[in-house]
Amino acid sequence: MNLIVIPARYGSTRFPGKPLVKINGKEMILHVYDRAKKVKNAHRVIIATDNEQIYNVAKKYGAEVEMTDVDIKSGTDRVWEVAKNKNFEIVVNLQGDEPFIKPDIINLAILELENNKDIDISTPITKINDLKEVHDPNVVKVVFNKEKIAIYFSRSPIPYYRDENSEKNFFKHIGLYCFRKSSLGKFVNFPQSNLEKIEKLEQLRAIENGLKIKVYETNYCGVAIDTPSDLEKIKNLTSF
Repeated sequence: MNLIVIPARYGSTRFPGKPLVKINGKEMILHVYDRAKKVKNAHRVIIATDNEQIYNVAKKYGAEVEMTDVDIKSGTDRVWEVAKNKNFEIVVNLQGDEPFIKPDIINLAILELENNKDIDISTPITKINDLKEVHDPNVVKVVFNKEKIAIYFSRSPIPYYRDENSEKNFFKHIGLYCFRKSSLGKFVNFPQSNLEKIEKLEQLRAIENGLKIKVYETNYCGVAIDTPSDLEKIKNLTSF
């Protein structure tokens, strides 16, 4: 049995109230919820929030939603708060700022864990085509080994190409994590790691503690809404 949890915190540092921003007349968190409900191998979808306004919007829409403590430190901790007492083998952390995420990509994340029993986490990546994104700290880059196990995630350009004439291939991370529930339980009980604190990327906590993160490549470029200026990116997009 597989569960999708969408953490929706109101007090984002870069974009307060972000889950309630309207896109095509509907709150962003509800667009993400609708995408999640179309995932073939997901058996349940829950929005996890710390805010009564988000809770009421979701409830009115007919979405399943649970209130969580406002003091929870991260989205993954919020996911665990909802999932820990529920009987699911796989738990997807679907970030609430990916309103264009495709259901098939979420389904692939689930299948990666179902088909690879030695993997703790799966997550999608895509090749970067716009070199501006390579130098954008809001775009998280990733490098991985030949078995597609992540070696490192960074806000900086990785790898560094010493030979300027070499063909450059950079990959960015899409905001989606699929956990084996037992691995999620381990993850949230690890203390924040040194690299996690430096980069402000919690997936580095998993790597530093020996959890295996399997990446899989997709053609989905991602249109995450991290800051108010990101809303400009979607003005001409109509793929809802």
